[in-house]
Amino acid sequence: MEIPMWSQVKAANGGGTVSSNPEESDDEPDFTNHSYDQQCYEPSDVGTDGPGDDQLDSVPLGRTYKPQDLYPMANSHGATTWPLESYHPVYVGNFKMLSLEEEAWYEQVSTYFAYKGLLTRMVYFHQLEKKLFSQFQRNHALLDMLVYFTSKRDADKAIKLCHRDSYYGHKLNVLPGRRPVYFDSQKSVLLFKKYNGRFCKSETFVEQDLSTFGQVKFIMKDSLDRTLVEFVSKQSMLAAVSTQSTFEPSVIEGNVMKQRFIEQDVKLGIEWTLQSNPSFMEMKPRRIILQYLYEGKRPLVDTSWMNNKSPMPCELAATNRRKWRQRNRILIGRYIAKKQAKDNKTKAEVFENPEKIGSNASSVDPPAEKPVVKQKSSKQKRAETLQLVNNFMRKHGMPPKSMTEINKQWEKAKLKKSGGKAKSE
Repeated sequence: MEIPMWSQVKAANGGGTVSSNPEESDDEPDFTNHSYDQQCYEPSDVGTDGPGDDQLDSVPLGRTYKPQDLYPMANSHGATTWPLESYHPVYVGNFKMLSLEEEAWYEQVSTYFAYKGLLTRMVYFHQLEKKLFSQFQRNHALLDMLVYFTSKRDADKAIKLCHRDSYYGHKLNVLPGRRPVYFDSQKSVLLFKKYNGRFCKSETFVEQDLSTFGQVKFIMKDSLDRTLVEFVSKQSMLAAVSTQSTFEPSVIEGNVMKQRFIEQDVKLGIEWTLQSNPSFMEMKPRRIILQYLYEGKRPLVDTSWMNNKSPMPCELAATNRRKWRQRNRILIGRYIAKKQAKDNKTKAEVFENPEKIGSNASSVDPPAEKPVVKQKSSKQKRAETLQLVNNFMRKHGMPPKSMTEINKQWEKAKLKKSGGKAKSE
């Protein structure tokens, strides 16, 4: 049997509306059973390439969906004008898309959750209002969304199974879609690095650097300049921050939400989608995926996302980076050519009419010189960052560190990572 791959098909491939029939069953198995978790969701049971036809019967999901599970139970809180009130959304961030074609996004998301044994319905992809940051997400093909389930138990299970799960080398952020979750200010830090117009790295690469000295619990970029990080403990936070020479640390004040948005923040966008695209409410997985879930079996899908231990490179980001460099070279070349032409013109005028230039020189004020902005050297930037790091450490009652001490810590970490081999070897 051939393993189905990603295909660019329309997301809305079925029919259905919100069900209010009390006769439709919504019975669900006991997800609290420990043996259920072991049986259904251990990746080691199936390997990275998915089970073969002969292994299919040995990979049960522990739950068999029914056609009526495509629709939620009627809202018990009375009539409501919100059509998605009976559904249960989760926020999903840092999801790596394989295609920039929006028609393929839903299939990729629903297939991932189906492999975890979860039946998804609607998926709302939200584009942030921050233009530069939204472009950054598109460049890296890392998107945020709300994924709707028909039962609260499925939504809770999605958070439990998929939060911080590695997907093509990027760790997913899966959190409640209606209730805000806040950073723990005692274990969290805001890292700032001025965006200089070049392509900045995703939070995955920032986490890799920080994890050398402290265990990261949660990480999120809320702009191109700012990265918010929560560690497993205050000690891990201080250990990681004390080795920084690039990011400027500061304390997180007040309640800062971990989700970039929740349903309440994007209701207007969802309402517009419902009006402009009636098939939004009919979203459901492909028929072959549904058939597996109806039989209580894990779908046979491409699971190459498990093979990426490091973040999967993005062709668009690399292409845009090349274009940015080419554009800079062209602009610099034009500037040099324009300046040279202007200088040649001035020299020609002086050569042809030296008396005219001399007579007018006294009556015309010389052009005001533009103030020269001296660029800071990398050494000066590191010194300023070190000062901010030490200020942060003093606030938490820790002694300051010198750049020499920080460099020694990084050298030890590199030696430990390379197995203790000396640099000269």
